Amino acid sequence: MAPPTATSLELCDRLLLAAQFHAREAVTLAGKDWTFTNALDVAYRSGAAVELLTKKLLAQRDMRLLARAAHEHLLDAVSGGPVRAEHLKTTLDAKVAVSLAAQAEAGIAVREKGARDVLLVRNAAVHLAAAPPESQVQIVVAEMVATVEAVLAVEAVSSSEFWGEQHDAAMKIVRRYAASVAVGARTAVNKARQVYRQTISGIPADSQESVVEVLQSRALVLTHRFADEMAGIVCPACGHEASAFYDFEVDVEDDHGEPIYHSGFLLAGLACPVCGLHLDGEEAEALDLDDLPSGAEIADAVGERDAEDRYEPE
Repeated sequence: MAPPTATSLELCDRLLLAAQFHAREAVTLAGKDWTFTNALDVAYRSGAAVELLTKKLLAQRDMRLLARAAHEHLLDAVSGGPVRAEHLKTTLDAKVAVSLAAQAEAGIAVREKGARDVLLVRNAAVHLAAAPPESQVQIVVAEMVATVEAVLAVEAVSSSEFWGEQHDAAMKIVRRYAASVAVGARTAVNKARQVYRQTISGIPADSQESVVEVLQSRALVLTHRFADEMAGIVCPACGHEASAFYDFEVDVEDDHGEPIYHSGFLLAGLACPVCGLHLDGEEAEALDLDDLPSGAEIADAVGERDAEDRYEPE
């Protein structure tokens, strides 16, 4: 990663300040009565905060990541060439910025869907004057705040300083959002349980075990994303074996010119091949499952396995 130049630092400061302004305004407006114009403003500002803050994250790593035609400047990137003004005349789309940020940081990956949803609502408001209804306004702001908090955590930016006087209101939104995630996760579990019971009840008792074995063999097919590690757990919906997915993340900290690497595993999701339950990382964590391994436990298991793989008896 190329170190930020004076130009990139100036750009990062601008992006952070602009994202801060829009995020604070969105939280303020969300606390007011719903009106058509307020809803439009909330949608626009929430989307702007997400876009600008994720672009700040990318610019912090290398300004060339913001260029829409970044591949045209690949030679400059690998050779450490200068960032020219024409590189940033046309920047990448907001949704692409979110995707790149999610690929760069596992902590952002769990927020990618929510961030994309915010951008969709923003686009509808900006291009079609489609104001989100009152119930959706709260969801949009909650998704925006959650995304902002994820980026701030990755960038080691103070949450209280970012939100200022709106910090308490923003944190209240986060808590309400977390509660809604837990409700959604429990609803998904109940639905999967009902589907499983209805399915299994229509199968003769002497054939149920064979059917479950067939369904269990679909484990890899149901993996909706590439995961660095998986762990078997008891499905909270049907009681059969499910899989928890984990992403490996590496952070680099500069210590007086010497890089210090910090790595770990983050929960990305959960899926059961038998009942079809699918949860993202936030939903799986919200269930507080007893047998769900932590990222540290996965790291320990991987370390032990790698050690065994390297061992070759004479």
